[in-house]
Amino acid sequence: MLKKLIATFGVVAAGLAFAPAASATVVIDVQDPASQQYQQTTNSPCVIGENSCQNPDGFDQTLINKINDGGSYHYSETSPEYTVGQIYTVINGSYEFIVGVDLNTANIDEFGNASENLDLFAIDVCTTTDENGCAGVWETIYLIEDYGPLLAPTSNGNGYSDILLYADGYDPFDLSGYDDSDLVRFRVVVNNGTDGLEQFFLVNANSPPPTVPEPSVLGLLGAGLLGLGVVGRRRRRKAA
Repeated sequence: MLKKLIATFGVVAAGLAFAPAASATVVIDVQDPASQQYQQTTNSPCVIGENSCQNPDGFDQTLINKINDGGSYHYSETSPEYTVGQIYTVINGSYEFIVGVDLNTANIDEFGNASENLDLFAIDVCTTTDENGCAGVWETIYLIEDYGPLLAPTSNGNGYSDILLYADGYDPFDLSGYDDSDLVRFRVVVNNGTDGLEQFFLVNANSPPPTVPEPSVLGLLGAGLLGLGVVGRRRRRKAA
């Protein structure tokens, strides 16, 4: 009898040793992008936002439905369900991404913070799927809760990221450990919002942000092109 108990215990112990460990939820970091500012474009599609988002065909977003609170508003939204492979394709071939947030607010306090409270941002994955979508349990793999007032916008209302969401330690969100057929969704809760709505969009973590010329640089560039045009016309006249 003792031998049978020992043998049974050994089988159970071996099964526990090779059982997959439960994945822990990674805390999300919030960063002021400063020079790492990204623009929302077709290749940086919104998952939750407003109708000015530029998304490619077939990659839908959830339009924010704000609920007025008398002088402010709040919303709680869940994105459409995407496959991991769909995200990989739409952000130009990467399983790693960060999330840019374009804020749109009228209220900024004396400390340089916006009024919006980011109460939740989560990324969930479902690994058991069928033709109807998730056939298993949604697992939250990245999460931030009760962050509080967001940073003040650096480029209010023009489609550029004012804050960036990363995994803990400013690592990118990483879906490389999942099958292309697994499902992904995003959840957002914002309170005390004012003015316009926000855009939450995906950015390929391996792509550098675009260089945005300053207005003075644009002016010099325009003047230079104009000068080249004048010189070209004069040369053509002399040749004629």
